[in-house]
Amino acid sequence: MANDVMELFSFEVDTTVFETEEVFYLHFPVSWRNFLEIDKDDYKLKWKPKNLGKKLQGVFSTIFHVSWKANEPWLLADKKVDSEIIKLICLNWFAKENDCTVKELPFEIQNSPLIWQSSRMGDLYKEYKKDEWKYGWIPGLMARKFASEPRNLKLSNGTNRNLIFHHVYFNGNHECMSKPVKNKEKSGAFSYVIRFSLKTRGGLPEPSILNVSFCIRRILQRGIKKLNDVHYKRKGSILISIKDPFTSDCLQPLSYAQLKYKKQSGQVAWAEGTDALFADLLGCPFQPEQVIKDPMVFMESTNPSAFAVYSDLIFTSKYNLSKVVNGIGLPEKWALFDLVKDIFEELSPLKPCTNILSRNDSIGNERFPLRHSFAPGSILRLEIWGEEDFYHQAINTYLLQEIIFENVDGTYRLNAEPAINLEFVSRHTGKLAEALDSGQDSKAYDKRVRWIEKMAASETGNDLPTMSLVEIGLKENYESGTDPKKADRDGLAFAGRVSQFIYPLEHEEGEDKAKSRIVNSFFDLLMDHGFLPARASNLNEDTIYLGLGMIKGTPKGRKKEVFLPVVTRFHQNEVKIRLFGKNEWLSVNEALLASGKLTLSSLLDRAKKQNDSYKRYMSFFKRAIENCLVESESDIVILLDAKLRNQKWAELTNPLLDYHKLPFTLEHPDATERIRVIRVNTTDDVSQYRINPKGIVKENRNKGLFKDTAGIYYSIGQRPDNMQSPLRKQKFEYPGEQILHQRPVEFIPLGTANQEERDLLATLTHHMRKLNIAYPFHTILPYPLDIMKSIKKYMTVLVDEYEDNDPDVFEEWIYEDENAQFAISFSE
Repeated sequence: MANDVMELFSFEVDTTVFETEEVFYLHFPVSWRNFLEIDKDDYKLKWKPKNLGKKLQGVFSTIFHVSWKANEPWLLADKKVDSEIIKLICLNWFAKENDCTVKELPFEIQNSPLIWQSSRMGDLYKEYKKDEWKYGWIPGLMARKFASEPRNLKLSNGTNRNLIFHHVYFNGNHECMSKPVKNKEKSGAFSYVIRFSLKTRGGLPEPSILNVSFCIRRILQRGIKKLNDVHYKRKGSILISIKDPFTSDCLQPLSYAQLKYKKQSGQVAWAEGTDALFADLLGCPFQPEQVIKDPMVFMESTNPSAFAVYSDLIFTSKYNLSKVVNGIGLPEKWALFDLVKDIFEELSPLKPCTNILSRNDSIGNERFPLRHSFAPGSILRLEIWGEEDFYHQAINTYLLQEIIFENVDGTYRLNAEPAINLEFVSRHTGKLAEALDSGQDSKAYDKRVRWIEKMAASETGNDLPTMSLVEIGLKENYESGTDPKKADRDGLAFAGRVSQFIYPLEHEEGEDKAKSRIVNSFFDLLMDHGFLPARASNLNEDTIYLGLGMIKGTPKGRKKEVFLPVVTRFHQNEVKIRLFGKNEWLSVNEALLASGKLTLSSLLDRAKKQNDSYKRYMSFFKRAIENCLVESESDIVILLDAKLRNQKWAELTNPLLDYHKLPFTLEHPDATERIRVIRVNTTDDVSQYRINPKGIVKENRNKGLFKDTAGIYYSIGQRPDNMQSPLRKQKFEYPGEQILHQRPVEFIPLGTANQEERDLLATLTHHMRKLNIAYPFHTILPYPLDIMKSIKKYMTVLVDEYEDNDPDVFEEWIYEDENAQFAISFSE
């Protein structure tokens, strides 16, 4: 509602206030550096000290910065760590990397002293000109203070909950993680997590803001039954909790150290040599496989005790081994934020944001008639692969939902404008649903793809655009490595078919759920052919809308990620895509099929100073924009994915973002007048929030478009009904129920200083989150960026890392953090 205000979970931070704080630092001994540089290859060291630095921070959360530059302090900490322990760790690391024992190391290496020195942070800033140190130091200081004593959580229903928090440095973030809690003896345990991070805001490099985020961390309760229950590529994390055995300070609060494990060579073991080294030095008398096979024994052990924090990205069993489903309750999330505000009362919260949407400011929910750019009277073909009953059930469902109509001659037409006919073909799933040959990996994949291509080549009438809806089993119905879906999708694509999978309908499945699965899978296929809902006509049809982004993935046989730059174009009823390296605009289905034929040479490495990736993708983007400028007199609105700033696009970074200018230059004389840009940001530097109706703190799931005093906009979308939880539901009381939250999406219009125009651009972008024909609510990304996500599924050059086997899951609403994982507790 218009009277709603948004409260961001962020605080203004005057970093100069902290410059009088005492900090401690160590220099890396010269003899150690000389030893590292023996046999150095050009600019690369013989060994990689970066891993050692990460582990030092992970083990000792007081260390907030590690530098390997010769003219800077090596370790910076807000509390001294026993230097003899650090020396022991480093000497063992040297010995391991040099394939010798510590006693066999050179005398000067063994006897180099490590001496802590102290200073004021402000003095170090001035001496070393390293303002960026504050991004590790201030969040660490906040986390340590919050975890320094027990905290009382006051909930809106009047109940209080006493919690003990521990400071943890996890995946490069400073967090406070509560001691695991559970409501009942047989229910699952979980921890509340508070993350502190210092950020800048787009176009506002000063003052810095402290973002505070809240979530839960789940814990493994049931042991895995087989190693296939652990993902074979992703790394789990180990958190070691100690009451600082390296000092005599008995009041020192618990801290956590992060190590990682991974499934490799038929077993679960420490992921890296440094993980194994630290586990040994910290006295872990077990391997991670033991813990995940028998978690309760290690949880209940006293010295050490261990628990595995659960993630669906790590544990792939069809059963929830944690007994807890993801999501923190709104009352708990908001009470934690109020607690942070009370503890850090010297910090100033950001000023509230106002809702700029009125009740009448909507594009509506109208879906039909669907809009498209096919010629009137065109014919699309839908192959339904499955049992005969499923074929008829699908057609009857489409008729009842008025997605299609029956013509007088018994054929069918789509509920679309202009009229377009739909040809149905019934095909038995047969071999498509069969498992791949076991133990043959790529050979089994190639065999299936060739069979599908051969089958398609023998058919007649292949000139129609063809969609394939395939009824196929769940992933757990197949042995490891034999799930055929990737091979089936690629084979069908090579045969000219865009595909969608649907699990067989179950007898006990509710009628509404079955109907929804049948309908949404068909809508997904239509989306992949560029169909739009009727409500798209409520946008300005004279404007050309472009989306600029990159698809990220890992190619087969490589570890480094590669990127495919993509430009999408949406104008009136027509949706087109241009793939990197190409100059032609393709229809959506053409682009999906073409992406399957891309080779590794068609992709880019991450942009760095040492390569030309930035130059190449910027040239590609600019050619596409200039093509639109030349071929049309329409104005152009460009939606840019904020993640492009990680590809050396300096003008998109927060400190250099200029609201009044475009983030690129073009030779076309009308560019600055006809082009406007919106940077769309969904990364973790977007603040969490709560909406307060009429300024009153009250649980709600309101939506809107909110504007802060700096001119940054936050879009809060509508939630799907089946993903809404009771407003006052707490995770503590309902650990087995999923609680999902609306995610804020940040918009920053660029290229204009006019406030009215900026409001209109933000409103337009907010409405473009509602152009998915399958759902009357919002996707996370606006349409020109959202339609890129289908391309990756068809890229055969990439490893199928995140295959979505559930055609019904609306994955944008399910944020699954990789912070996964596994904790060990040592007590004195």
